[in-house]
Amino acid sequence: MGVYHSKFSDNERVEVWNGILNGKFKFVVGVRSSIFLPFDNLGLIIVDEEHDSSYKQHEPAPRYHARDVAMVMAKNHHAKVLLGSATPSLESFFQTAQNHYGLVTLQDRFGEAQLPDIQFADLLKKSNASPTRENSRPPCSMKSKKPFQRKSRSYFFKTGGAIRPWFNARIVVGFPSVSIVQSA
Repeated sequence: MGVYHSKFSDNERVEVWNGILNGKFKFVVGVRSSIFLPFDNLGLIIVDEEHDSSYKQHEPAPRYHARDVAMVMAKNHHAKVLLGSATPSLESFFQTAQNHYGLVTLQDRFGEAQLPDIQFADLLKKSNASPTRENSRPPCSMKSKKPFQRKSRSYFFKTGGAIRPWFNARIVVGFPSVSIVQSA
């Protein structure tokens, strides 16, 4: 197995490059730039978490999306591509709707794990309210403080826009161990 990563020294990367050229490695695990290694007889490309924006190369040139390069490489080598994701990118999901990509869904979670309890809150209902004790509470009711007492991780995801009165920097009132994630 070859491992290719930009944090490796030039000598280590050349060793992997040469290992691919002389057939030493049957498979390679690598980062975005590993798609440009000198593969021969390529059979399968796996792009794990294909929705992740880190597959996009913005700077320095050349600018590319490794998922898209993988699709072109697979076509040129008559290989297969497996795009893995629990939350596929909009582009990939659209390609499945157009029957350009096949779609395989997994019905069961590994180890019979249960989906987390997710609560949604309409943040627009209180957006024009003046900050009072009533609307300074988290916008969703927390049924139990057990996760906080167990010191396990809890995340509060919030869509873009202004921070509402019930948020104070990184603390949700009444739940100081909650991490707030501001998404775009």
